[in-house]
Amino acid sequence: MPGGMTKSSVCKHFEKFGLEQMRQNAVLLVALTMEPGARFDSEESAKQWLDTVAQAYANVAGITFAARSHKSAGSASAGLVVAINSEEFNQAQIGQRQLASRTMHALATYLGVVIDHPSTPSDATPDNINDVWMQEYGPEFSDGIRPIFTSKKARRYDSFWNWARQDVLELYYDIMSQRVTKIDLSMSSHCLRLMNRVTPALIDMLHRIVWCAGRSNSPAHTLALKRGTALVKMCEIGLHAQPVYQFTGQLCAPQLRINGSEAEYFEVGRVGESTVHDFVRAVCCTNGVCAAVDASGNSLDIVLQKLGLLATETHDKQQRELPPMIHLKSRRADPVSWTYDAQDSAVFTDVLRDMCDNGLTLGNRCALVTGCGRGSIGAEVLKGLLAGGSRVVATTSSYSASTARYFQD
Repeated sequence: MPGGMTKSSVCKHFEKFGLEQMRQNAVLLVALTMEPGARFDSEESAKQWLDTVAQAYANVAGITFAARSHKSAGSASAGLVVAINSEEFNQAQIGQRQLASRTMHALATYLGVVIDHPSTPSDATPDNINDVWMQEYGPEFSDGIRPIFTSKKARRYDSFWNWARQDVLELYYDIMSQRVTKIDLSMSSHCLRLMNRVTPALIDMLHRIVWCAGRSNSPAHTLALKRGTALVKMCEIGLHAQPVYQFTGQLCAPQLRINGSEAEYFEVGRVGESTVHDFVRAVCCTNGVCAAVDASGNSLDIVLQKLGLLATETHDKQQRELPPMIHLKSRRADPVSWTYDAQDSAVFTDVLRDMCDNGLTLGNRCALVTGCGRGSIGAEVLKGLLAGGSRVVATTSSYSASTARYFQD
């Protein structure tokens, strides 16, 4: 038989004569006695030979493959009556299924019902998927990634112009009540925030306050007149410029105190660094790093020198090549490892110094801040973005009146 001619296809071919399984086996036995001399080269020639075998079997069995009437069928019970052609029957079934499918889709389209859903395995139900997630990651992870944003909970704070007026009045009455008696860092920071939120109406308000302060020679009025005049000049400049962020807070350094088995962390003022310029100068200087390394590793160096394990010349060379405390690394010199990049670090240092002199403007910028809860580092970043004139979208997982008041302030 040809390659595509299997036993099932041979039996299917015999079905067109109306032969059942037992008679098909009998035909195959007759075929064994009529084995062809060579292999057939096509299915068509093989089917012709099978027709010859079936006819030979009919001659041996004394049957015919022609349809008979009801009378002849009743008188010759040993004969076989063929009712229909199996191939035609299969084609009719296929046509009926196609007609039923087209009818079903037409009705679904008329009713607006979607019936073509992709089939999914029975074990991939949503409940089973949720059970697998809960077993693998636990409820904490699921609660952490569950979206909770709703547009109804969004709060928009864009009344900076009104808060600026309130801050001006608070500053004025603090001076007049002598709660503020000198110009310090806090007052300078207050004036800078007013400059970043200036409007023409605020300048008119400042002119009125300066006029009122000039009507008396008391120390409070004198300080209000001096500070108000300087503030008017600053706001007139800021009215035609973008908001600028400048750090005016206290410079702090981390400190760790170990008391018995407990470690206590707190922040203290940086020694010898009263301004941001001093801080940038200190962290960008290599001498400070070398001094810190000498101080921390002095005891270990003495022990290594006594053991003869420390080369003084090599150690001094390594200290001279130490980068500054704040620096950048790149793979420009070595594509495998990160190494100190003096060129990029110099550019970064210049940017820091420019920020100290001119500040940083973020006008016409938009930012998204997450993790900016009370007392977090993100909250300080949020303050800097707002001070620089950026529009900020801040997200929080706590929705309450106190949280809304915190972000409003």
